[in-house]
Amino acid sequence: MAKVWQPVSIRVCLTGRVSLEVDGEVLLNEPDLRGKQGRLVFAYLVSERIRPVTKEELATVVWEDDLSPRMGRSLERTYQ
Repeated sequence: MAKVWQPVSIRVCLTGRVSLEVDGEVLLNEPDLRGKQGRLVFAYLVSERIRPVTKEELATVVWEDDLSPRMGRSLERTYQ
């Protein structure tokens, strides 16, 4: 039997409470993200969704000039 693709309603909220909904079901809510940095990573990935984003780029966005090795490990552990 062939798969039939159905339209899906996707809603991403980046202002107010950060969330992701698919067909009215909340799949990701602000408390699911890890603090300000988690919200920043989510918002950045949504805004850059048309291209791949490297871990190094995310680290630069989240920690700006403080790119110690510990920050990279934290990013990798948190967003695997």
